[in-house]
Amino acid sequence: MLLPRRSWPWVAILVTAVPLSGPVRADPVKDDLQKLQGAWAVVSAEGGGQPREDLKKTRITFEGDVITVHTGDNLKRGKVKLDPAREPRQLTIQPEDRDEPLLGIYAFARDGLRLCVGDLGEKSRPEKFATAAGTRHVLFELTKEKKP
Repeated sequence: MLLPRRSWPWVAILVTAVPLSGPVRADPVKDDLQKLQGAWAVVSAEGGGQPREDLKKTRITFEGDVITVHTGDNLKRGKVKLDPAREPRQLTIQPEDRDEPLLGIYAFARDGLRLCVGDLGEKSRPEKFATAAGTRHVLFELTKEKKP
């Protein structure tokens, strides 16, 4: 069946517009890395099922794929690798001064970030945002620091 001549301009518009209106493919790794950028303050921390008041003054900063953790006078840096396709989202931190990575999970909250990581050399990644007695996982609840 042929279309009437007066329909041809509409067909031409639709045919050229379809490729332009296709779905935009985002890069979830870049998107999450962008959301992480900046300085984060610890709101609460727990380890082994107990509150960790000693970690409340910790500051975590993301610059590109580099994470810096400031705890008192202690400063640690490492490279971050994200896997947002997993549930929960996973991150692996490779400290500058260690061979073993830190395995963790992360989630963005409405006004913050949840981060649960295992200790150095621990082979298992946390599976949920909680700690329990006998585990070497640390759970951080973080809020983004406001730019001055």
